[in-house]
Order: sequence, then C-alpha cells, then structure tokens
Amino acid sequence: MKKGLVALVLSSLFSCTNNVVFQADKEMGKTWHTDSLATFHFQVSDTLSVYSCKLNIRHTITYSYQNLYVFVHTTTPKGKTTTDTVNCFLADKAGKWKGKGVGNVLNYSTTIKEPETYQSSGEYKIEIEQAMRYGKKSKIEFLNEILSIGVCIKKY
Repeated sequence: MKKGLVALVLSSLFSCTNNVVFQADKEMGKTWHTDSLATFHFQVSDTLSVYSCKLNIRHTITYSYQNLYVFVHTTTPKGKTTTDTVNCFLADKAGKWKGKGVGNVLNYSTTIKEPETYQSSGEYKIEIEQAMRYGKKSKIEFLNEILSIGVCIKKY
C-alpha cells in the first residue's frame, strides 16, 4: 500500500507541473471492469486560453499487454458528448515499459487531446472507459494490473 501511495504522489508531481487547471486520479484496484468508468468533472471559466489534456495511467509491470485502448467521452456544459479512441503504448515492441516508476509500479502519461480552447465556460465531464479487446473476444471484461487512471488539464 505504501508503494502505491508513493507512486501516486510521484505521479502527481511529475506528470503535470505548471499551469494545472485540474488534476485527479481514480483508483481502479487491481482489476478494471469493463463497465467501470473513471469519471472526472472540472470547471472552465477561461474560453480564450489553450488547454492540453493528458491521461495518466498507473500500472504494474505484470500488466499483460503492450498497450491500453480507452474510449474518452467528453461532455460539454451544453450536454454535447464526443468520444475519442486513444491507444496508449505502455511498452515498446521489445516489451520495454515506457512509464517511469519505482519497483513494480509504473506511471505513464500521454496526451489525449491536442491543445485546444474550450468553447463554453462551465462544468465539463470526462469519462475514461477501458476498450481492450483480445482475439475473438468482444471485450476484456476484467483488465488486470491497471491501478489508477487520471486526467490532467493545464493551460498551454
């Protein structure tokens, strides 16, 4: 448990540093069920600034796959929802992990939206849904070794 807490603190410090507007993580335990969404709500008041949005993933070195597919559902204050599919390459083709960490827990960060302005002020919602598939399976119901999912939004 202490290793996980240290990794979470380090992730928070290094994944997103300057001009942070919003940052939060959702613990997934050791198994991410396909029906479990990581949901984040944040406020935007400045519609003139440009923002970047990053996805932070904390996983163990025993995660079984090279990548992690997620659906990112973004809902505006006016209720419009868009969905993007993001492929997070957690390891290279040789199996070397791309994330940083201590021990068997790694922190990986990737951009999920190119820098953009928000068109409306108000509350936005981002939902992260795991979208992993394998072979003939329509989905992987229980995805093991993903410990937490986080979002970091900062002014660019």
